[in-house]
Amino acid sequence: MGSSFPAALFYWRRNFATYILFTFIILFFLVFEHSSFTFRSFKTETIPPSLQPSSLNLPPQCIDPYRIPGHLLLPPVAPYEEARWFPFYPEHLLGHDGLRDPANMTDEQKNFIFPPDAVNKPLLNKLIPENVAYSWSHALTEYMNLTRTKQNQNKNLDGDPLTGRQKKRLDFLSKHLRWLQNKRILIFGDSVDRMMDLFLCSRLGLTGDKHPEQHTVASCHVPDFNFTITHWHVASMAHERKEWWWRENMEYVSFEDRQKHIFQQEVDLVKGIDGRGPDLIIFQSLLWDALMFELSQESAYGDNEKNRLPYFSELEYFRDRFHLFIRYIKDLFNDTPMLYRSAIPRRGESKNSLYVTGLDRMARSVAYHNDIEVFEWWKMVVGFPNMYKDFIHIDQSPLSSLYSDMMLYYLFRASGGLEIKGKIIAYPSDRPSMSKATRWAECHSYNMININR
Repeated sequence: MGSSFPAALFYWRRNFATYILFTFIILFFLVFEHSSFTFRSFKTETIPPSLQPSSLNLPPQCIDPYRIPGHLLLPPVAPYEEARWFPFYPEHLLGHDGLRDPANMTDEQKNFIFPPDAVNKPLLNKLIPENVAYSWSHALTEYMNLTRTKQNQNKNLDGDPLTGRQKKRLDFLSKHLRWLQNKRILIFGDSVDRMMDLFLCSRLGLTGDKHPEQHTVASCHVPDFNFTITHWHVASMAHERKEWWWRENMEYVSFEDRQKHIFQQEVDLVKGIDGRGPDLIIFQSLLWDALMFELSQESAYGDNEKNRLPYFSELEYFRDRFHLFIRYIKDLFNDTPMLYRSAIPRRGESKNSLYVTGLDRMARSVAYHNDIEVFEWWKMVVGFPNMYKDFIHIDQSPLSSLYSDMMLYYLFRASGGLEIKGKIIAYPSDRPSMSKATRWAECHSYNMININR
């Protein structure tokens, strides 16, 4: 009896170890299989179709110049159209002589080495060098400047015969801007966007049109091209008007109610004479969302904590409503190309900048999930508090000119135009058979790959 107990104990331990090992193996395969399934599901169901291109090599025509790093050349004074964005294309990154090593320079070359000191004072080149081999001259087409020049040229035509030079100039402008004829842009946004649109109108010598009721509808119409930018004010993602709403004269708050009572009567204007518009949609709502959440928190809890990030419950609410908002736009205008316009900080990174930053991250993610590209306005604005009109609005400045160029660049692409490194490769009229969806899809998948960088 005594001799059998150790044997039984050994037998029990051996079987217990076998049982543990067997259980571990089963669990391992279950976890591995579940992980594999989850990964497969993520690849096929969560990632938008445009994020699964056959190759990740970026074609040159699909480099979005406003989303890669670059340099903003600012004019010291007006006219503001001279503000130009110079993307840092790969050929700019090494310079025309490769990386400069002072050890391999001649004495003459060393006279131009930076940084300067009391002895070596090289000439500061504040402009773009046009005469170097690698050249920074890949500046983007100045759509705003061309449009304004054409507008002025038309005003100066008083019936007298054109000189050869005038005719050549007019033919050049007509060729470059024929694509703008009858185009429509629709912007869902706030007063920041509205002011940018009206500044464009002002620079063209025109007066924008605002609805008598504040925070509803505004537009800029350019008769020479029958080109119209329409702005529909979005009063946050709130689903209803609460008793604490700070705009007493704003009867309709949710985008559903505003569509039914305000925007619906403007739809025909947005669609244009042939009913196929708009040609481009830009949207966002974040400044009003930040204020809406701040005041709701104060009303409900008496707490008005300043300069904080959104709470998870607020992010979830915003996420769900922003999804519905995008779906509403797509249902209304089908295959129109869309851009989420990234938020901007308040001047001096003051109140609510943290909050808007948090909402912007969520909005980017929702846009990504819905296969929508980003109009990168945030990174262009950061660092220029002197160009703000007040704590949230950008003044008429080089930044407003840049906004116009960006908007017209994306409209050109949405219309079927092709620009590579500042050169027009194809005008929309060169490819008339392309559908609206096909034009945008040409580079869409590549622009979605690095949407959150």
